[in-house]
Amino acid sequence: MDRISVKSKSIKSVAYEPMYFALEIEFIGGELRQYNDVPEFVYWDFIDAPSQGTYFKMHIEKEFKFVEIKEV
Repeated sequence: MDRISVKSKSIKSVAYEPMYFALEIEFIGGELRQYNDVPEFVYWDFIDAPSQGTYFKMHIEKEFKFVEIKEV
């Protein structure tokens, strides 16, 4: 997945794989999470939101399950 940087106080970058409905979010502190079963429109709304941090808290954080990814 190709990551794109976002301007946020809490989120560093995001990536989306539409074939698997997988949204990856890299947080400023270094944590990397993959959210599953995320519809593509949610990804685009997230990217287009005036505040990705606010959108994340309102529409992603508690709505979708995630796994933490350990990068090698």
